[in-house]
Amino acid sequence: MWPMLQFFAYLLGAYTLAALLYVPLAGALAASIPIDSFIGRAGMILALLGFWPFLKGLGLANRATLGYGMTWGAFRRALSLGLLLGIGILLCLAVTLLLLGVRVPTPGVGLDRLPRVIAEGLLAGLAVALVEETFFRGGLFAALRSRGGSAARAIAGSSLLYAALHFFVPQPLSADPPITVAAALGSLVGAFPAVLQFQHLDAFAALLLVGVLLALIRERTGHLTWGMGLHAGWVLVIKVSHTYSDVDYSAPWVGLVGRYDGMTGWLAAAWIGALAALVAAWPRQSE
Repeated sequence: MWPMLQFFAYLLGAYTLAALLYVPLAGALAASIPIDSFIGRAGMILALLGFWPFLKGLGLANRATLGYGMTWGAFRRALSLGLLLGIGILLCLAVTLLLLGVRVPTPGVGLDRLPRVIAEGLLAGLAVALVEETFFRGGLFAALRSRGGSAARAIAGSSLLYAALHFFVPQPLSADPPITVAAALGSLVGAFPAVLQFQHLDAFAALLLVGVLLALIRERTGHLTWGMGLHAGWVLVIKVSHTYSDVDYSAPWVGLVGRYDGMTGWLAAAWIGALAALVAAWPRQSE
């Protein structure tokens, strides 16, 4: 799994640079942007800025290898259909949670906000899908697959890193500025134990299966576009659901969702896992 280590080391380098950059900026930023938030945001920006040179170094810097080897018209059609399918898939989950009383409508939130919520959710979904699909099911999947790795290894490896990094969260600092280099790096190091904690095991299982499903689609279709649409649709529905409903932690079936985001839990894992099993039986498209 050398490619996995390379991709993780690349991300870790970006987050480390972000932590070091916070030290001279701490006095100006501490009141508005805590160090954990800064590392997360700046680290992702730095990773994006250096991603193409990183891919060039691995010999993966071309559209077809990354899963973008299709015409613009085909891209738009697949993205649109994937988006609609993703919305439908997660609406099934959201409606089930409402019917079970796990999520309840939020009082006082009117439908007049819906167009703006949908627009924000769509933009956020497309942005998240573009970044995460290109990184995990694009670059990492291609690296695992192109170096003699089997499809199963590429699917498992990319999905495991995808799920784990959702819980790689830098820790806040209680110390007042000036922030030292040691303290900044300590915030980053604190992210490692957070990955190993098991209070979000249900969310980890669901995200792992999300990664498996998206990687299976990448393998079967040969491109990223269907997965990007699905991913964007899921983020959109989660955004709308968070606006118009809340988790009732006294509900009898509340164990079906975790405390990660109120949607991702054992029920989501079962639903996405069932879909992944169906896709696993779907033959790969001919080139």
